[in-house]
Amino acid sequence: MQYLTPFQPPEAFDMLERGFTLSVSPIADDSAVEFLRYYPDGKQLTIAFELGSDSTISVKIADHDEVISDITIEGVISYAFQSWDNQKIMRLRFEAGRSDLDLRIHYAPLPSAVLSLLRT
Repeated sequence: MQYLTPFQPPEAFDMLERGFTLSVSPIADDSAVEFLRYYPDGKQLTIAFELGSDSTISVKIADHDEVISDITIEGVISYAFQSWDNQKIMRLRFEAGRSDLDLRIHYAPLPSAVLSLLRT
């Protein structure tokens, strides 16, 4: 699906290949897409993209339906899938004014989100 914004979220197929499902929950805005990944220990990783003038990402990690981490940042401009050892990661970059932020979403083997401030 093509969106009328410079940032294009991952295609559903790319996320499905990585063990995510497309959310079936009704999303109020057609310019939003949400992916879920479930883990055997009861954790759930939710990655949602809201597109518009300030493309936004929301990352939630829940443990047995209790949210234990929730990060939302505007200004997403790109993402890349990376891996090393057994870690699978989605790394995000942000627009000017937020370009010193580095968000790494670890989706395998276990969910975690790491938000770092880069030194320039």
